[in-house]
Amino acid sequence: VYSVKDSELTFDKTDDIKKEALLLASEIKDMLNKKYYDAKSDSYKNITFGDMAVLSRSKNNVLPKIRQILNEAGIPVSTTYEDALFDNYDMQILMNIIRTIENYKNDVPLISSLSNIGCLSFDELSTIRSLYSKEEFFYEAVEKYKIEHADVISQKLATFYDKLYFYKNISTYKDICELINIIVEKENLDTYFAINNFGSEFESHLNLLMDSLISIKNYSLFEFINYIDTYGSELKFDNTIKDGENAVTLCTIHKSKGLEYPVVFLIGCAKPFSTKSETEKLLMDNDWGICMPSYDLELHKAYDNLPYKAFKQKIKSENRKENKRLLYVALTRAKNYLTIIGSCNTTNVKSLKSDYEIFKANNYLDWMLGCLSEEDIKQLNSTKYMLKNLGDEKSATNIEIKYVNYDDFEFEPMQLNNIKPEQLKIDSEEFMNTLKYKFEQNNLAKKNTVSQIMAEEEHYNISNFNYKKTDKFDDDDFLSIGTAYHKYMQYLNFTNDESDITKQIANLKDANIITTNESNLVDENKIVTAILQLNKLIDNRDNVSKEKQFLAYMPANQLINTIQENKILIQGVADLIIIKSDEIYLIDYKTSRLKTDEDFIKKYSTQLNIYARAIEQFYKLPVSKKIIYSFYLSKLIII
Repeated sequence: VYSVKDSELTFDKTDDIKKEALLLASEIKDMLNKKYYDAKSDSYKNITFGDMAVLSRSKNNVLPKIRQILNEAGIPVSTTYEDALFDNYDMQILMNIIRTIENYKNDVPLISSLSNIGCLSFDELSTIRSLYSKEEFFYEAVEKYKIEHADVISQKLATFYDKLYFYKNISTYKDICELINIIVEKENLDTYFAINNFGSEFESHLNLLMDSLISIKNYSLFEFINYIDTYGSELKFDNTIKDGENAVTLCTIHKSKGLEYPVVFLIGCAKPFSTKSETEKLLMDNDWGICMPSYDLELHKAYDNLPYKAFKQKIKSENRKENKRLLYVALTRAKNYLTIIGSCNTTNVKSLKSDYEIFKANNYLDWMLGCLSEEDIKQLNSTKYMLKNLGDEKSATNIEIKYVNYDDFEFEPMQLNNIKPEQLKIDSEEFMNTLKYKFEQNNLAKKNTVSQIMAEEEHYNISNFNYKKTDKFDDDDFLSIGTAYHKYMQYLNFTNDESDITKQIANLKDANIITTNESNLVDENKIVTAILQLNKLIDNRDNVSKEKQFLAYMPANQLINTIQENKILIQGVADLIIIKSDEIYLIDYKTSRLKTDEDFIKKYSTQLNIYARAIEQFYKLPVSKKIIYSFYLSKLIII
């Protein structure tokens, strides 16, 4: 059992996670020098990364932090855990922005939005509150400050409220998906999270959010927020990241059920048990029913009545039993070595002598260290170390307990001034060539549309989109034509019945989804031909996704002809994705008046290759076919 003692008071509990993860990384590396007994082969084997597992009771924002620190220490990690979408930091920020747009008088989302898209620091927010401390609500203090001051803070507030009015106006005629895309684009949220090493997670979360909003995208802001408040906790997904076959398994205790490992680390053992279910205003129990506290309507106060107190104790007792069962699962995953890590103040460790004291214990570490006698605890506080031998000679178990003060634990990187020249082992010619290397420059920004990348590679020109009855069009006309064709394809269902397609088109016109101007730009016979041809690619069991928006985080050298490896963000829209059981078809619509298949392939292969990489990254399935549908040639072109 390792206890990482806090050296200073802090409100940021993530410090404990970082300290424990750093200690964990050191212990994992030390474990590589040991062997374990394999009963199946009746022999001793060297411990590898793949023989080790790290278990945590918590998952929200904890496992990603542990993984990051282990990766920084050069330890490969395989992580799989169920993640609630709106428990993630990036989605909480996005939802707070949307809540503030809908109602800027909601203080908590307002403060979050001010500190993010409003660019106000903690000190600036504190200044506003301190000057208007008599105001009951923070939004009132913000409004007064904006009116009564003319300084940097008031300028930031004015800009912030301009943004809110802009987004509020857009929400009246754009659906929720379009609004979110505009917010991400205008506020550069993808770049912000990428800079903070959260780019790939934000991309994945945003794609998942967009997919889940298809059925409710026409909700108003109020309806959307109410929907998320009601059903958002049910939106979960399995988050899997793997650094290779020989990697340390990192997962929750729940996920480890039924599995065993030669080496197990249990981390975060001093994290307090959750009391959320014990503090709800409405308590529910299968045996006892429901219960509420008493309310004084005149004083607007709530009081715990006797039944409510009894309910809380019953729920707490059941939660403790569940935590004991979970601890049992964690401890029995280890076959040879078990290491338990927790952050605590060692002066608070005490022996648990009664059932009541066990019931009152607040975390796993309290339970485990509470098994020691008072003499053991005194010795431990004095020597910071204890070794106990349990069992007989044939089945001996050694229990080693260490107190490690974080301030005394060395994590310092190797300093170059402490290294002797002969230890560097650098080839002088290679070293000079490295110094003389000139970095190649390209014009790719940190964030790009696919069209921008195509422009970088081959001077992409929108004027090639010039299909229609006359060549006398401006660039805006070409855009309108392409948009009109895409709109038809977005709203029409795929079928092999030509009369049904014609009927669908008529319905779209009657509902004014397709306007007269859009209809005049399109040859509807070509639309019918396209639907019939594309329908042949689709089986009844396939999942079809239209106008799939994506963000992808990729190395520059995978996108254009460059040796640079720095990652950049790209965004685009895939016209049609057909998802089969073990593969994906990617189709992109083109209205260009190119003459041959080779011309289309030469012009658009870069675009579809980028789309394919992004889609494979999200769906974890290979794109087996990349297809262009040319409305000008009325045919499918396979790249």
